[in-house]
Amino acid sequence: MKSVTLNNNTASFLKATLIIYLLYTLFLIFSGYFEIGLLADDYLNFAGAKNSTFIQKFTSSIPYISNLHFRPLYYLSLNFSMWINELLNSAKDNFILFRIENLMFFYVLIFLSSYLLFKITKRFYAGIFLLLMCLLYPNNLNDICWTVGRNDLQCGIFLIASLLFAFYYLDNKIKYNYYLAGLFFFLGLLTKETSVMLPFLTILLVYLAYGK
Repeated sequence: MKSVTLNNNTASFLKATLIIYLLYTLFLIFSGYFEIGLLADDYLNFAGAKNSTFIQKFTSSIPYISNLHFRPLYYLSLNFSMWINELLNSAKDNFILFRIENLMFFYVLIFLSSYLLFKITKRFYAGIFLLLMCLLYPNNLNDICWTVGRNDLQCGIFLIASLLFAFYYLDNKIKYNYYLAGLFFFLGLLTKETSVMLPFLTILLVYLAYGK
C-alpha cells in the first residue's frame, strides 16, 4: 500500500511539474525571453569551441580560453548546437535555439533537484515548493538567459543525477544505481572542474538524511 501511495504521489508530482513548466514557459514567451541576445563571454566560448580540435577540448588547450577550464563536454555541446543552428539555416544573430536549450537544461536541473528532495522527504509539497522557488528566484540569471551559463546547468544536472542515484542505491542496494551515480559524477567532471566537490557533498547529505 505504501508503494502504491508513493507511486501515485510521483505521478502527481510529474503532472504538477508539467503544468507549472507550461505556465512558466508562457510567461517567458510574453516577457521577451526568446528575444535576448548573447553576452561577450558567449562569443568567446563559441569561438573557442569552434576553433579547437577534439583533443584540445580534452587537454584544456582551447584558444582564447583559460587552461584552468576543463570543460570538454560543454564545448562539444556548443559545437553540436552551432551545427544544428547551421543545419536549420538560422541567421547568425538568431539565438532562439540557444534560448530553448538553456531553458530545457534549466527545467531538467530544477526538476531533478526538487524530485530528489521529494524522494528523500516523501513530501509532495516540499518538492513542489523547491521547484517553484527555483523558477521564481534562479541563483544566476546568466544560467537561463545566456549560453555562457550552460556549463553550470549541465554540470548541475550531472551532479544532482549522481546524488539521486546514490540515494536510490542506499534505498535498494541495486548495483546499477551505484554505477550510474559514478557515471554521472564522471560526466560532471568533464563538464566543469568544480564537480570535484561532489563526493564531499554526498557524504554530508547522506549523513544528514540517514545519520550514518
